[in-house]
Amino acid sequence: MLGSHPELSVGMSCERAIESLGHGAVDCSGCVLRGAHAQQPSACELVRLNSGALLRVEIASSERAADRFYWLGAIAEAVQGEPLPVGLVRAMDLLCWATGASLAALWVRGALRGEPILTALAGPGRQAVASQTQLDAGWGIPGIVLANAQTTTSADIGNDARRARRGLRKLGGYTCVPLGGADGPLACVELAWSSKGLPSPEHSTLLDSVAPILRDRIQRSRVETRDRLIAQMSAARAAGAQDVNSLDGAARAFAEALKNIATARNVHVLLAPSDSGVEPRVISTNEREATSLCPVAGDVLGCGKLHNEGCQSLGRRRRDWPGQCRRLPTVIEAPNCVPLVADGRFLGSVVIDLGATPQPEGIGLASLLDACCEGARQLLPVATPIERQPTEGPRLSIRCFGPLEVSIDGTAVPLEAFSRRKARTLLGLLLLQAGRPVTASSLSEALWPEVSEDVGRNRLHGVVHCLRQVIEPHPESKRWLHVRNDGELYHFNKDAPHTIDLFRFDVLLREAHEHGNANGIQRQEACLAQAVELYGADLFSDEPYLDGFERARIELRRRCLDAHRTLARLRAARGDVDGALQTLRRGLAHDQHDEELQLDRMRLLCQLGRSAEALATYEQYAEQCKTALGVPPSDEMQRLRQTLA
Repeated sequence: MLGSHPELSVGMSCERAIESLGHGAVDCSGCVLRGAHAQQPSACELVRLNSGALLRVEIASSERAADRFYWLGAIAEAVQGEPLPVGLVRAMDLLCWATGASLAALWVRGALRGEPILTALAGPGRQAVASQTQLDAGWGIPGIVLANAQTTTSADIGNDARRARRGLRKLGGYTCVPLGGADGPLACVELAWSSKGLPSPEHSTLLDSVAPILRDRIQRSRVETRDRLIAQMSAARAAGAQDVNSLDGAARAFAEALKNIATARNVHVLLAPSDSGVEPRVISTNEREATSLCPVAGDVLGCGKLHNEGCQSLGRRRRDWPGQCRRLPTVIEAPNCVPLVADGRFLGSVVIDLGATPQPEGIGLASLLDACCEGARQLLPVATPIERQPTEGPRLSIRCFGPLEVSIDGTAVPLEAFSRRKARTLLGLLLLQAGRPVTASSLSEALWPEVSEDVGRNRLHGVVHCLRQVIEPHPESKRWLHVRNDGELYHFNKDAPHTIDLFRFDVLLREAHEHGNANGIQRQEACLAQAVELYGADLFSDEPYLDGFERARIELRRRCLDAHRTLARLRAARGDVDGALQTLRRGLAHDQHDEELQLDRMRLLCQLGRSAEALATYEQYAEQCKTALGVPPSDEMQRLRQTLA
């Protein structure tokens, strides 16, 4: 992008712009189309968008390429000149026109769990997938693409059950492209055609050009949402003379700010009790509705979907809502429910009544989740602290990476101590929630999906009793230290004395990210080194078939590989090439098909003059790709191999 300037005019070539402003004033190397403008600046011109900005566009010699640049300019204009939700839908519509696709969809990565959330949908075939506006992290093609940061096409889909979505099975060609960011893909775009043999190379080139435009707009929108929320909360506090140290006052300011940002009819903030028998509180932009919402707030906070899926759009068909949510006052017709979670702590939930349901339902959920995540961060400093347990007593130690291992005060708990095997599975399910409450019905469904809800709950009570008999220090007193419950809501108490590698792994990666942003390279490297050391094997490797574990396993493996990759690059940058190679080898032991790790290893071997080892690395990886995946290595890796040859 080029900012508006009085000496720049539409249609002016970059060559003329350089003459007018001086060579340093116009940077042709950053063209969104990646053209070689530094060598041929007359081959591009300036096009004005509705926003008033100027976009540099390459002049193409072929008619086909000229069409591509026309669509690129139109898509850039749509996302820059329209409100974001409208602009993204318009961009998907333009992609359908440009490629002849039956549908185009944009999935944004959820801010809490990384789950794909449908944000824009267009095309004549859109009804085929309109009923699925959310997918589990790592599942469905968008989930896999967001986790692996790699484009997927029709040839890659195969029979993998994680990839199947009923609405896409009858379509022919398909592609899903990640929109990369600093911390992994922010979103992905999927296109589907009724005919096989697509996408064509021209379609892929267009998507590669569109990706950075969509990515930058989504990233900018997230920053704008955060800044608007903070500014409006401050303004609401000042206007209403709210006590900034009061949770109710901060929640009321948040509700008013979110109502304005989301243009909602009303916003209701349901504050969860800390850990006692205190009733939940309701802070609302409509006091009359808040009064009718108070008696059912506990039921809404106990909704299994809210805790397990992160957020949801309930739509207008009340009969399809979860049982607890049907008790919402009838004046709330089509709510969006979003959890308030900050620093791993569940503060409550937000019921956002937009007054009208977008089509498809849930289409704006990702932006609401972004706003609520920032709201939770603003509320956390004034939230009532959870009552902490005394630190005396036995310390519970649990190893989650690899087979589940439990020890108390350094003494391993043998498998036979668990009279029911499901007790260990239940412990794993609670640990994955990291202290967040989960409903009895959700736990029983995960443990016994084939039985009725009543039978599952009865079995759950027996399994909870078995687990407590093993890990609780004084089970006879029924004062539960580790596995606690408030009625039908169960959670693992993170405030009790414990050492758990899963929790430590998450803390270390967050600290590494913070140090990286603050240029604390040494501390970032130290945190990453500790994190990869903790990850000895995949999560709960003795429970390979439980769906809930597999989804978490895929996401944690991805984070582990990212940590190895970043750590190796940090070590190589300070000259420790041998240490970097060792780190890459350890990462590849977890996933030998990770091409970025393989590429980094080849490059480092080349730097050391060990070309023969680099070639051997390529040949071994190429054979693995052929045998396991039926595809050759990427073009980038093949080019590197050619330079070695």
